[in-house]
Amino acid sequence: MDESEAKKKEQVAAVFGRAAPTYDRTGRFTHFGRRLVAAVNLAAGARVLDIAAGRGAILFPAAEQVGPDGKVTGIDLSEPMVKATAAEIQRRGLTQAEVFCVDAEQLTFEPASFDAVFCGFSIQYFPRLEETFSRFRRMLRSG
Repeated sequence: MDESEAKKKEQVAAVFGRAAPTYDRTGRFTHFGRRLVAAVNLAAGARVLDIAAGRGAILFPAAEQVGPDGKVTGIDLSEPMVKATAAEIQRRGLTQAEVFCVDAEQLTFEPASFDAVFCGFSIQYFPRLEETFSRFRRMLRSG
């Protein structure tokens, strides 16, 4: 990653950090997140990665679908988004969900760690899509 890409990431994280307290008050992300998760039809007990999880538009419906024996891991570049989503996970008492501040272009998960990988609302922020999709694909289990 060059210096200009790093600066752009800092700017994106800052913008979303400022938006975190009121992000998705309209519910549009929640609506489409629920539809996306429903279309995938996750199995109970599945392991899911939600990239650019934001305030959990995909993470929370996925956690409902995988149930208490599954695991949904959300990552986001914005620390305030992560803190707000972590607080909501705790408020809801979800043991099958977690969220971390991680750069999606610097994933350190083991290959084939997840049954499903979502990146619903942020693909436009990745400058090298082919490389990024390849990285995401490596996270998927076969099948």
